[in-house]
Amino acid sequence: MRLTFLFILVSLSSLYSQAFPKGWLGKYAGTMEIINGESKQEVAVEFEMKELQKDSAWSYIMTYKSIEKEAIVKDYVIKRTGASWTFLLDEKDGILIDMRLMGNVLYDFYEVNGMFFTSRLSKEKKGLYFELMGGIKSDFRKSSTGISEITEVYAYPPAFVQRVKLKKIN
Repeated sequence: MRLTFLFILVSLSSLYSQAFPKGWLGKYAGTMEIINGESKQEVAVEFEMKELQKDSAWSYIMTYKSIEKEAIVKDYVIKRTGASWTFLLDEKDGILIDMRLMGNVLYDFYEVNGMFFTSRLSKEKKGLYFELMGGIKSDFRKSSTGISEITEVYAYPPAFVQRVKLKKIN
């Protein structure tokens, strides 16, 4: 009974905390850290989110600026897919990635060419926080409990992380 009450309370509170896209819209900038093992690089990043269709579609434009190379622009669309917490990231080239809003964070998890990726975009007091992490799917450790009901676990070590605190500029 207490567990049921707790589950209902948590479910109701999560409904009221779903504030996307309120406060997320606008232009942002920051310096992204790209960490691969002991190697670390930094790159200037700009991000913009604006409403394209009321309560159903938003632009998602991340621009990576480099001194040596031409800027890389990721121009996507986030679309609501039904419930207030289910979304789709449309890369506009046929690639669609499911996203979920839990609390104040958009999460996704996907696989491309034998690599796994997960990202999060969260609303914070002074802006947004973006993080992308991934690794090689074939690089795993398998272990198990070894007791009567065997539970097998496949652990996939992260190979890189990209993260940036984005501060609102507009």
